[in-house]
Amino acid sequence: MIKNLSQLLLIAFLITSGSALAATSPEIKQPDAPITAITSINVSPGDIDSAVKAWDSRTASLTKAPGFISATLYQSVLPDHPWPLIEVAQWQSYTTWTKAHDNADRNLLTGFYRPAVAYVNFTARQEGQTSEALLDRVKKDPAFSHPGAPFVFINLMEMTPKDATTFIADWKIRSQLTRQQAGSMNATLYRAVLPDERYSIINVSQWQSYNAFVDAQNDPTYSRQLQNNLNQTSSIKLIRGFFRPVAYQIQTYD
Repeated sequence: MIKNLSQLLLIAFLITSGSALAATSPEIKQPDAPITAITSINVSPGDIDSAVKAWDSRTASLTKAPGFISATLYQSVLPDHPWPLIEVAQWQSYTTWTKAHDNADRNLLTGFYRPAVAYVNFTARQEGQTSEALLDRVKKDPAFSHPGAPFVFINLMEMTPKDATTFIADWKIRSQLTRQQAGSMNATLYRAVLPDERYSIINVSQWQSYNAFVDAQNDPTYSRQLQNNLNQTSSIKLIRGFFRPVAYQIQTYD
């Protein structure tokens, strides 16, 4: 079940593709709370290697910025996806994140981004949580603004490297259930570019709206089909991280 934990509110402000400088957002209610910025990067398949090198250079610069904690780059396991790379960066606060990206000296390093997301709320992981608990009916968050706007659902997942290959193969089958739901637009799985990252896999699914996402999760036929699929997939039972999604919602803006 979705819950809001204000102390774990993690926010990434939308940067327009025409500017690499960040601006303070009035949406931010806790500017001094820890944040995780999740940025979709739009590059052509032939430019991925150069984009990764540019990201390495940029991240080397940002590690010296006050408030920086960590950054990880992920690559889609599916070909021809519009956002083949995703960056996940952790900062001590929204304020330090904004100041670091307002530095004009880093303009060329950050210019290759095209962020698609605005902010994400994180839920606390619960020890011993079962798959059935994650398939409980989802209640709409009354504080969620723009419920009719396009919506992106993201899970950050922890698993051992040896489990990742099997998990990816299973996910490609399981994601077909998601794509069949009304309001579903796309689903992509990302794998960390560098080894030994805490969150080795990210699942991203796009929906026509938050309302469509909630309705799909509450559809009894979909929940039953998903549970039957999970029961038949032995590798999922070994990957506890799949049953402990860290992030549950991201709101997007045009």
